[in-house]
Amino acid sequence: MVVIVFKLIDDEDLLLKCSPLTRACKLTLDYIAENGGIGLTKKHKAFNRTFIHWAANNFDWPEYTRNELFTVNKVLNEIDFPACGIIHTLLLHLKLGRHYKGQFLLTQKGKKLVDAPAAIFEMLAPAYLFDMDHSNGYRLAEALAGTWDIFFNILNVELQTEKSGIELRGVFFGKKEDTESIWDKELSELYHHIIKPLCCAGLVQEFHSSQKKYCKVEDRLFLKTALWPKALKLDTDGFGLKTHLH
Repeated sequence: MVVIVFKLIDDEDLLLKCSPLTRACKLTLDYIAENGGIGLTKKHKAFNRTFIHWAANNFDWPEYTRNELFTVNKVLNEIDFPACGIIHTLLLHLKLGRHYKGQFLLTQKGKKLVDAPAAIFEMLAPAYLFDMDHSNGYRLAEALAGTWDIFFNILNVELQTEKSGIELRGVFFGKKEDTESIWDKELSELYHHIIKPLCCAGLVQEFHSSQKKYCKVEDRLFLKTALWPKALKLDTDGFGLKTHLH
């Protein structure tokens, strides 16, 4: 059972803009309010291309800039832009939106969040982190040894200063034993199931340590954002902690 406590934040707090998830959801709610809904595709009931193209121009989602998205595809579907699938899934999961006659519409509960970015963060961030399987964007099955409580409390201490991916791998799992394999299973799972979702939620910031377009996860640097201490109350606040998961 997840016992992470999210503290209340004021709607006017500029730190909420650190959260790509909150920003994308707020923009989506505004779009629906202004346009009367989002059209759905007939076959898969996904957000239509008109909205996906609009989102690509406005979301500013980590690692999915407009140029990167349209370099790969001339037209975009929901499956091509993961942020849209995440928002779509979460709004349905939290009963903030619904499908009705070929449109995605806000429920009464969802309409109350249109001008409430703090409430958006408080509802969506925990649901995104704890209720979704971050390997494919749907319902969870925890892939790593350990719980979110453990990961949060260790990262709370470790990410007070910048740490590389390989350093975090050592903290949680020790030194990589299979030196012949290029792929690091533990680091990959740590990044995709824990670190990257925290970046999308706006709680951790990712930096590339080289000027190359692609930087290996081992070499990327991670640091808590200013939103982390503002939003979270953790057991390790103010304490040092060194531990390993095996």
